[in-house]
Amino acid sequence: MSGAGLLTPAAWDRIASILEGNFRELVLQKGPGYTVTTAPGGTTLTIAGNYASAACSKLPFDISPGGTSSAPEITLWPGVVNGLLPSNIYDTFSVDAASLWYVKAACTSDGTQITAATIHVDASPPDIQTPATDAMPSEVDVLVGLYKASMTYNIFQGNVTLTPSTVSSADGHYSGVWIAS
Repeated sequence: MSGAGLLTPAAWDRIASILEGNFRELVLQKGPGYTVTTAPGGTTLTIAGNYASAACSKLPFDISPGGTSSAPEITLWPGVVNGLLPSNIYDTFSVDAASLWYVKAACTSDGTQITAATIHVDASPPDIQTPATDAMPSEVDVLVGLYKASMTYNIFQGNVTLTPSTVSSADGHYSGVWIAS
């Protein structure tokens, strides 16, 4: 600056260079996961989607952790067993982070087909299916997933189909079981 407060062209060039450098530090730059578009109307920042988030597509019976660290909960993505929606599929289930939790579909049968399903979430493994003599078992538990410490493991990658299967014995009787797929 001159003594009168006016800038000489050389002084202005130095100050302009300093100001330009300071403004460049504040300009948004493109980087991983986002892009920057500058137009006369302003600057647009586009952030790439987080594909590991809950926004990604879900499969039937996928387990979604929720709640808080002191009160964790899980919910299930809707799915069907032999075309039947479990009666409590939209419930939220309270769990803890320390235990291994089994997510099961408890199914009932009339001897020929599955007639109902209910979701159970507890710390006990599913009951082992006992073959019925000359009939299909009236109840069967299907393990659909596991949960422990915010980690989930989904057993089925879709809806569950229970198919009747029989084994004949030498005395003419058969034993029936439900096969999950």
